Amino acid sequence: MKKLLASATAVTLLTVGYSSSAFAAKSPNDTKNCGHFKSQQDAQAFWDQNGYGVGNDPHRLDNDKDGIPCEDYKYPKSTNTTTENKETTKPQEQPKQENTK
Repeated sequence: MKKLLASATAVTLLTVGYSSSAFAAKSPNDTKNCGHFKSQQDAQAFWDQNGYGVGNDPHRLDNDKDGIPCEDYKYPKSTNTTTENKETTKPQEQPKQENTK
């Protein structure tokens, strides 16, 4: 009888555990995900605009809870062909050493 009761309890706990996690996977506030943004910077701007933080992440954009949303999401590479104005830097000249002899 004890084995039957233990088995029934285990099955019940497993069933309730799995169904609870299935319902917890989606929340009513889960309307945004990383794919909704063009880049991590866009996700960060959305995050900052809404005052989200490690303890306040209703869309679950920051899975590792480090304050940086969508950092591991693989966004497509930009196909923008414009070239940026890059500053050219000259190598610094080495100071001349004086001959002390």
